[in-house]
Amino acid sequence: NPFQNGSGLDEQVSDIVGQVNASFDENKHSLNYRVQIDGQTLNAERHEVYAGTDIYDTRLSTTYLFEKGSKGTEFTKSRQQIKASAQHQIDENWSVIASGLYDFGEDEGLRESQLGVGYDDDCFGITLVADRDLQTGSSGANSTTIFARFRLKNLGEFETTAYSGSSGGSGTEQ
Repeated sequence: NPFQNGSGLDEQVSDIVGQVNASFDENKHSLNYRVQIDGQTLNAERHEVYAGTDIYDTRLSTTYLFEKGSKGTEFTKSRQQIKASAQHQIDENWSVIASGLYDFGEDEGLRESQLGVGYDDDCFGITLVADRDLQTGSSGANSTTIFARFRLKNLGEFETTAYSGSSGGSGTEQ
């Protein structure tokens, strides 16, 4: 412990964190595992597993997350989620994307879904995405957002929302 005796910090133990990456066939297939372990109890606080693969013109990926709840944050309950994504290259310039996030925790269910289409060429790219955010029953808030992301190669990107609608616990549009 690098802190001086009597500082109050000399008795604190930090968490143990780690990560393992693997990729195969020129990064067409990848696997990534991250872990956070409590330094005192050696209990797992967080696990993340990411896996992705390229199959011809389609990129498939999934992410699994387990995170123990933390008092004093917005995530007081443990979370256990999986996200699956797919991106298919239609031709040289056009692609479609879809993803979904499912929660296995105390309020089990679909939390988010996205569907989009994108165009990229040598100079710029534009993506139009519809995002449906489905919150837990306890919060009662849901939203749908349609946004466009415009990119200039090597200069940056700009994003704007074209539509944003949400509903509260009563189900009325705002």
